Amino acid sequence: MESSSQLSPGGPVPRRRRRSPRLRWLENLRDRLPQRSSLPQLMFAPFAAQLLLAMALVLGLSYQMAGRIITQLTSELGGQIGERVLQELNAQLSAPRQVNAINARLLGSGLISPGRVLELGPLLQTEMEQFQGLGYVQLARPDGTYIALERNQQTDELELSRQGPGSGLRPMITARAGADGQPGEAIRSQSFDARQMLWYQRAVGNPEAISGFSVPFGSTKAPAGVAGADIWPIQITRFLQNLQIGKGAAVLVVDQQGFVVGSSSAQKLYGIEGGRLVRQRATEASDPLVRGMAQLVKPRFGQELAERRSINGSASMVVTRMWNDPSGIRWQVVVATPEDNYLAAAKNTLATSLVLVLMSFGVVVLVSRFTAKLVSSPLQKLAGAADAMAKGELDQRLSGSAIDEVNDLTLSFNGMAGQLRQSYGDLEASKNYQESILESMPSGVITFSESGLVRTANQASCRILGCELEQLVDRPATELFGGPNGWLALQLQEVQHRGESRQLLDTELALTEGTTSVNITLQPLQDPRLGTIGVILMLEDISEEKRIRGTMARYMDPLIAEQLLRSGSDTLGGVESMATVLFSDIRSFTSITEVLGAQGTVRFLNDYFTLMVDCLQREGGMLDKFIGDAVMAVFGLPVAGDSDEDQAIRSAIAMQEVLGNFNSERQTRGEQPIGIGIGLHTDAVVSGNIGSPKRMNYTVIGDGVNLAARLESACKFYGAKLLVSDATLRRAKGRYVSREADQVVVKGKSEPVLVHELLDFSTEASFPNRDAVFARYGTGLQAYRQQQWAEAMGEFQAALALHPGDRLSALYLERCEHLQQNNPGPDWNGVWVMEGK
Repeated sequence: MESSSQLSPGGPVPRRRRRSPRLRWLENLRDRLPQRSSLPQLMFAPFAAQLLLAMALVLGLSYQMAGRIITQLTSELGGQIGERVLQELNAQLSAPRQVNAINARLLGSGLISPGRVLELGPLLQTEMEQFQGLGYVQLARPDGTYIALERNQQTDELELSRQGPGSGLRPMITARAGADGQPGEAIRSQSFDARQMLWYQRAVGNPEAISGFSVPFGSTKAPAGVAGADIWPIQITRFLQNLQIGKGAAVLVVDQQGFVVGSSSAQKLYGIEGGRLVRQRATEASDPLVRGMAQLVKPRFGQELAERRSINGSASMVVTRMWNDPSGIRWQVVVATPEDNYLAAAKNTLATSLVLVLMSFGVVVLVSRFTAKLVSSPLQKLAGAADAMAKGELDQRLSGSAIDEVNDLTLSFNGMAGQLRQSYGDLEASKNYQESILESMPSGVITFSESGLVRTANQASCRILGCELEQLVDRPATELFGGPNGWLALQLQEVQHRGESRQLLDTELALTEGTTSVNITLQPLQDPRLGTIGVILMLEDISEEKRIRGTMARYMDPLIAEQLLRSGSDTLGGVESMATVLFSDIRSFTSITEVLGAQGTVRFLNDYFTLMVDCLQREGGMLDKFIGDAVMAVFGLPVAGDSDEDQAIRSAIAMQEVLGNFNSERQTRGEQPIGIGIGLHTDAVVSGNIGSPKRMNYTVIGDGVNLAARLESACKFYGAKLLVSDATLRRAKGRYVSREADQVVVKGKSEPVLVHELLDFSTEASFPNRDAVFARYGTGLQAYRQQQWAEAMGEFQAALALHPGDRLSALYLERCEHLQQNNPGPDWNGVWVMEGK
């Protein structure tokens, strides 16, 4: 019969045995060990591990056993101290009950008349002498009669207080008690009524309650008085302070409300708050040990514990015991014993053992190193020869060894050295061939190693960077491209890390003699087996190309110059496209030139054109040409945008705003301010290079250009600074401050054009009451087109009253007066035909 462990074809697949957690732990430990070690380390490790393991086990088990024994002894000692405290509490707190029972029985049985309470001083004195733990004994009657004998907490002297019958608060004299229980020298006087005290009221109000510290005597229904006695908490504290509990140990007694009943420390039982004497809360005690013990046991009040806890950062054994009184009073006794009182000797023994372990460890190190040196000496010679070969010293040959294994290794090494010498010669020839290729390249080529050091560089890179070849090779990339060129060192690191090529066009490099413009290509050097082993940096110097481009941009728009350079041709064909054309012109320029003269005129125009061109180019406008003092610009060419009309309008507004600042500066110099008119129109235009083969100019032509020029000229007629055609304003996406100027037919055209005046740049000083003027003007314009001349004239006059300098309102007022006298007829459409340009 076949074994059950053999499986027939198609049978169930055997389950793999699970590895135990211990086996997995050992495998993880093996994986974490270093893969390579020296011979001394291999010989030293087993001895050291065995020694350390044995000592650690012995010391650990010894310390653990000592700790357990000492913990048990400490717990038992704490319990004994706690029991001793409980016995003392029972002894001290039983005295008040015994005294109260005696006094209540004497006064209630008739042996002593309750009316002779004031004569019982000798009896009270005898009781105080017999029960040394008592703090006071007192008797009170319903008629106000009161006698008390109290032990002074500071001096231990007896003080007698007596008060006769009466009602309400009355003076009570306290005197020193004589040897016979009679009052002696008076000490103090205070207002007092025993019937108002809580101990009296509780005993009378609930005579059946179990208290023992104040009990009624006489009839239960009509008590003849109350007998009271109690101890002072200071007596408990003094007892605790006299206990022999060991260095640093402490005993604390707290009640269920968290107040200190007594402690073995100097902690006070009372404090002053608001001029009143109040009991001290244990968790707020000034003594840090008392406070720490109280905070530890507060959440576990009522439990009896015996455990190791930390108090104020020190390990201690804490033992608690509960004291319960039949009257409902519950106190917790806490005993804390520092661990070092018992573990100090064990810790010293552990320290001595550790010193012995270290000494043994040192002996193991010396022995293992001596043994390893006997074996490793031949291998070190082999390693030295290998290091020399790594430095390029290939002529290495080792002699044989008496150790067979080492001798075989020496023979293999000598054979490898011969093959390396042959391969090195082949590699040197290949290197020379590659260097000749690098030197023939016009672009700079620099290769970097994986660690970021320069390995090779050709002369073109030295010329671009302005340094010698010796200054580049073996130089770190972070040092070569430091300071303002630090970004290039970061780019090299990222290409090395990610293994991706990068190309940076038209980039500035800061050199010693200035800056140079280059195109940069970064390419990772890949090895099929090792991956990325470095980076190659190629630098193409484009400084001359940028100089040519900059020179061309001074004489034509930069966008046009860029298109010419890219096309490689000196012509650009004509293209019809939608564009917005801007014309601007200086008013009264002839009179200005007469004042400035030739040089002053040129300086003035240069300053003026600089400001205007900045406004145009800031909004993407193409400067077409300067025509004397006029400026022609186009928006939407050579590349159309989504907001060409808005850019043209914003540019015109900016020109007027900048002109205001320019005039302010001129006026401060005592020069005459100038004004300009601007016309904008959007239409289809033809763009391209126009001229002869010897001289060409890129410009735009068409009816749209002529209309923009006519609108600029119409600014003089309408007294406007900025006129925009309705075609431009309708295509604009922004909202602007504008009003209809006129429906006009310019010279050379037959179709009327709706023209708007823009006033976004106006101020209250240049155009007062603008909104009110616009409202009056708009109403008047509507009446004008409906041939309601009188109403229109009234609105235009109202607009002029708000702004006397409003040229459009004045113009329409003149038209209304003329048309009122010369009826235009029913075919009149309100269009104005301009006769001049």
